[in-house]
Amino acid sequence: NGITLPSPPKRRESSETLRLLCTGRADKQKGFQTAIRAVSKMEDVPLHLDIVGTGPYFEDLKAICTELNVNDRVTFHGRVDDDELSRIYSSADVYLIPTTRYEGLPLALLEAMSHGIPTISSDIGGNSDVITHGTDGLFIKPGDLSGLIEAIRRLESDPAERNAISEAARATAERRFDKERMVSETLELLESLAGQA
Repeated sequence: NGITLPSPPKRRESSETLRLLCTGRADKQKGFQTAIRAVSKMEDVPLHLDIVGTGPYFEDLKAICTELNVNDRVTFHGRVDDDELSRIYSSADVYLIPTTRYEGLPLALLEAMSHGIPTISSDIGGNSDVITHGTDGLFIKPGDLSGLIEAIRRLESDPAERNAISEAARATAERRFDKERMVSETLELLESLAGQA
């Protein structure tokens, strides 16, 4: 898998409110509900969760927000165009992938890393092939609410670590998942093999 890299992100300025972000299809297995529950249990931390995307679990997620009384701390953006998504990425401090079941390599993870966003991800499926825990992202166990809260607190309390993970995430995206580099390297390989034939 490869992606088109956005322009290098500007260094993120620390603000009073930590901006959390989830993107993708709103299925139960994506674990967005775990992110919402984490927000509800962190009343002492100034944070806000943005959720981008729609799907069969969308209305359930809204109901969970109402039930937990966090409508003022969670924004549902629904489906957005590329420009709006880029704006949301650029304002995010931490990207969350609290997936509860196996999935392949999510392009959303690569996109977040390419924007230099520190990611907290379930240690599952393709995520495990991309992130090095503590270097360019953090891992939690699938469905682990307390682990997610602990990881958010860790990044919220340590802006220096957030910045270091941000820079490492972008570097990983450039080194391993830049679509243009992948195409170029594949062509070079094919040409070298053709030259040996």
